[in-house]
Amino acid sequence: MIVRGREADLGEEHGGLDDLVDRAATAEEITYIVRDGQRAAAVVPLSLLDERVMTVTLYQSGQGELVIARGNSAWRVRPPTDTPTGIFAADARAWLDDAWRPSERGGQVRAHIDESCIRAVEWTGQGLRLRYPKISLNQAANAYIGPLSYTLSVVKGSAGDDAVGRPIEEMGITYADIDDATHDWLNENVDDWKPADPWDPFEKFPWVLVTPADQDPRADNVICSRTLTI
Repeated sequence: MIVRGREADLGEEHGGLDDLVDRAATAEEITYIVRDGQRAAAVVPLSLLDERVMTVTLYQSGQGELVIARGNSAWRVRPPTDTPTGIFAADARAWLDDAWRPSERGGQVRAHIDESCIRAVEWTGQGLRLRYPKISLNQAANAYIGPLSYTLSVVKGSAGDDAVGRPIEEMGITYADIDDATHDWLNENVDDWKPADPWDPFEKFPWVLVTPADQDPRADNVICSRTLTI
């Protein structure tokens, strides 16, 4: 992204602060405020602040539309029906890497996040984290996210310093997302596997370490493991 810069003395600038804000908002221009011959502050396009946010979130609106957001920048997206499923992670990664960003030229439309929007999933650069039961999202959201495959490792005690992944309660995987066969497996291998609420993540001991299915958890004290696809 190329952003033009200029210097201004507020005491001499025609139009004052309102003009500088308009330049930042419409022309994406940075204006450096000069005091005593030195740059003291700046009026900066909001898009530059959004680029400091290293999380991209997918929302499902109350009308069932999909909104991709980073900081204060939110856009309604309509993935083509002939696009392979599971491209949200690629879009989010490209946005964080400045290789792509949503825009009206690209067919996206500016959107507003309100109370009706469901925070579905986040991409942090470290991977995807579900924020809502995937099974409860609509078909468009599930297609955009795509199938997610994980390795569930039941750990008794410490997983060791070299372990990768997260406890299941930090992954956003809920009771509703897990199939019956995996529930039976968890009941057999995790003490008192009785989730109190189907919408809440689990917290049980022995605990469950979750890693992407294509990644070695490198964990100690693993009792058993199983692949889960949701």
